[in-house]
Amino acid sequence: MKKFIYSFLCISALISCDTNVQKTAEQAVDMMDGQKPTETLCFLTTGKAIKAEDRTLRDSTILKINVFEKQKVSGKFNWIPAEKDQRKGLFEGAKSGNTIKGAYTYTQEGVPKTATILIKLSGDKATVTTNKDKQDAMTLEVKKVNDCL
Repeated sequence: MKKFIYSFLCISALISCDTNVQKTAEQAVDMMDGQKPTETLCFLTTGKAIKAEDRTLRDSTILKINVFEKQKVSGKFNWIPAEKDQRKGLFEGAKSGNTIKGAYTYTQEGVPKTATILIKLSGDKATVTTNKDKQDAMTLEVKKVNDCL
């Protein structure tokens, strides 16, 4: 019984630390070199409703972009399909005109990965491409919203 309690406490501590690390990382996205962003852009797209027994599921794609001085950017990009594994992560890069290029660090299927990210801004939408021209490339379009998640 003591081993069980000890194991439970250790696992709880690890989960707590992981959650705190994620929160700290997301807070760091909102600051760069001690500066607050000069502009924040928020995007969200949800898919059509999928009925599953007593609940309704939807795919969601969330993009938050913080623009800093000298056109440096940081943000988060989360792709959360209904009933499938998700891809959640943070990125840093540079903005030139309506294009953002950077490095995207994310976790998918419990595995941390790094990819290139290309974001093209156009009116009320953004097109996000990760790992362009590679086998695991992914392109999604998201719509601009007023408030970030």
